[in-house]
Amino acid sequence: MRLRFLGIIPTYFSGIGEVVDREWCTESAVVELVSTAFERVWERATPHEEYKPV
Repeated sequence: MRLRFLGIIPTYFSGIGEVVDREWCTESAVVELVSTAFERVWERATPHEEYKPV
């Protein structure tokens, strides 16, 4: 099942890790890029029951 994202909220950080800003983005090309990347990573993930910490 493919998830359908309507928008994303990128978070911007300072050089010391503090949140500087967030923005709501609905630009279709950006949303599609993030959605595709998310799905590719999810496909490669280790199922929870198979995860064994080293």
